[in-house]
Amino acid sequence: MTPALNNIGLNKWDGKYTWYNDFNESGIKHVVRYQVFKGFNGSFAYGNCFSFIPTTSNNGKKLINHKTDKSTTLHLWERLDGWKESFEGTQRENPYDKISHWNEKDFRKTLDLVIKKYPKRLENWFDEHNNIEQSILTVKKQIDLGGSYDFNSPSQQYLLAFLYAYKGDIDTAYNYIQNYYNPIIDRNADYKYEKELVIDRIRKISC
Repeated sequence: MTPALNNIGLNKWDGKYTWYNDFNESGIKHVVRYQVFKGFNGSFAYGNCFSFIPTTSNNGKKLINHKTDKSTTLHLWERLDGWKESFEGTQRENPYDKISHWNEKDFRKTLDLVIKKYPKRLENWFDEHNNIEQSILTVKKQIDLGGSYDFNSPSQQYLLAFLYAYKGDIDTAYNYIQNYYNPIIDRNADYKYEKELVIDRIRKISC
């Protein structure tokens, strides 16, 4: 997989499951990550990592930055078609988008099909999502579509708060982060501290 991804500009590899490039002037890097599933298979996710968007620790006590190669993650991301169809329980038109781990023959066959099918599509997606404006449009589209996107992490509301803060639109950023955290805090008040950390970071980004 590495040569195919090198050809579309992802010239860095963590030695395991993640391929990526450097951040551009907008703080965006492109990422492809292989996800291993239960049941002897896996598939690929692809999307953007943003230098200015942190994620939260499991206990909500700190923010985790993603500014280094080692901390590269997927913030805004898509699943390959076959994984998305399987996840949503729809008609599986692209079964070989899930890579078989059953044996070496099946692994090479299914991986080869993905390598032949997807690099150009990924390259087009990365070319299109090289800026903040298109990233915002795609995040909003994911909200409208729902389905598998409802299970993406980080949440789209969370992403929009940071994307708008980066653009300097602090009012819109606050609206999105309130919409994200208020229902969570209604269920568990412990998330108030995490929300305060996030709002403080949003304020700093927008300055």
